[in-house]
Amino acid sequence: MAITRKPKLINHKEKIDVIIGKGGSISGETKSNCKSYKNSMTLRLPNFLLDQINEILSKKLIPTPRHTWILEAILEKVQREQGKPRV
Repeated sequence: MAITRKPKLINHKEKIDVIIGKGGSISGETKSNCKSYKNSMTLRLPNFLLDQINEILSKKLIPTPRHTWILEAILEKVQREQGKPRV
């Protein structure tokens, strides 16, 4: 019969205190100085317009996601309104 040592008692309170001491961020906290921060929104489009966009995208040789196409369209409109050249 093998003889083993008595297992050490583990102090869970110390481990818990270490984890709590590490801290963290508050839910919903954002870095305002981060340039890649994005907001999300819901965009409601009439069916006929969505159908037209889908038709345009289906004819492209290189597949483009609808989201990307809509972002590009918004960027073009904003640049036109501001009088800036296209990128």
